[in-house]
Amino acid sequence: LIAETTMSVGRKRFWTAVHVEETQGGWAVQLDGRVPKTPAHAPLVLPTATAARLLAEEWAAQGEFLDPATMPATRLASTAIDRVSRAREPVADEIAAWAGSDALCYLAEGPASLVARQQRDWAPWRAWAAVELGCHLEPTEGIVHRAQDPAAVARVRDLVLRLDDFALTGLATAVPLLGSAVLGLALHRGALGPDAAFDLSRLDEAFHREERAHRVGEELDALRSRPFEDIGDFLDRCARDERAVEVALGGLDDLGGLGHLDGRGPVEPRRHHRPVDGGNDLQCACV
Repeated sequence: LIAETTMSVGRKRFWTAVHVEETQGGWAVQLDGRVPKTPAHAPLVLPTATAARLLAEEWAAQGEFLDPATMPATRLASTAIDRVSRAREPVADEIAAWAGSDALCYLAEGPASLVARQQRDWAPWRAWAAVELGCHLEPTEGIVHRAQDPAAVARVRDLVLRLDDFALTGLATAVPLLGSAVLGLALHRGALGPDAAFDLSRLDEAFHREERAHRVGEELDALRSRPFEDIGDFLDRCARDERAVEVALGGLDDLGGLGHLDGRGPVEPRRHHRPVDGGNDLQCACV
């Protein structure tokens, strides 16, 4: 018998035990002995036990009501099975297109300190791509598009088409987030960890945050010699820069603490998280 269930936000959990079991074609999550299915009603079978355990952890972690937003691995696996498996070449084309406009190839025109950091941190990965991938990409200055050698783009397409559906799905997800086919492939091959790849992809942003923080720090130093009422004007200026607000709040503790003004105690800089909106619906059928 096949019991089909639509798994949406607020849907009540219907299983108790979760485990992983080897099955025909790979490894499957078992919900009370039943295999969940994808939205297209294909068995949710993974190529490795490790991948299946990752999904099992997501299912086991659900509370009284299902929240698909907390199940990114399950949704990616479903995408691989239902969609990428049927559109491998278009997906490969999209990844290869990123190689044609790879973020690591677009250097700033200035300031010199930013250009130097880009050369220091990005050039080794362009060299890695040339040696390890056989893909030679040429850098340029500014944001005007520079076409890459079609052979290099074709090489990336050929490489990604050799991946299985699940690896291809992961790469197709990572590359647009990183803005770089080189970083995505380095991540896939284990040459880079997720944090390092992300930091490299956001090098420009990090540089400009540091520059703004440095300027804010100089203003804080100046404030220490001014009357306390000047802080209001300073915060008004900082309000236009989210990162500056964080730095300012930390610096204000050195001046007596913003929180001490109303007895609440020191104020800690805010922490920001950037969840990826993967949609709210997850359909599942169990055998």
